[in-house]
Amino acid sequence: NYIDGPAVFDPKRRVIYALIGRRNKDRLVAYDWPAPGQTAGFRGRLVAEWPQEGKKGWGIAQHRSGLLVLWDGNARILTVDPDSGRSWEMETGGFQYRSMSAKQKAGKVYSKWSYIPEVDAFFGITNPKLGIVLYRLDGNTGPPSQ
Repeated sequence: NYIDGPAVFDPKRRVIYALIGRRNKDRLVAYDWPAPGQTAGFRGRLVAEWPQEGKKGWGIAQHRSGLLVLWDGNARILTVDPDSGRSWEMETGGFQYRSMSAKQKAGKVYSKWSYIPEVDAFFGITNPKLGIVLYRLDGNTGPPSQ
């Protein structure tokens, strides 16, 4: 009832992770997949939340490490550890689309963000004029030290 963004299924944990936008925060919610023969409804639990910046849709994909990597179709990449609920923004080191006109900017990402295990990289489609974005987590897939 509350899902308004993309979702991804984690077969190892048997969990559906879904993105939910709220007024000033975006949230990642987990729904446990029912066991065979179980007919009980899904119950969501909050995994992580972070401040919403602008009105964007997120794309979500899961890295082989189990981390969830989200992209806003522009310059923000957020990584979430589904076990701890900790989230952190990644440094993209690439072109920032923020200076472009509204007509040139990417729209909602949703399913246009995927992980390719064979090359250990994520790719996203921005829009027909900007092309694609490639992103790879660095060797340290954990959160930055504080």
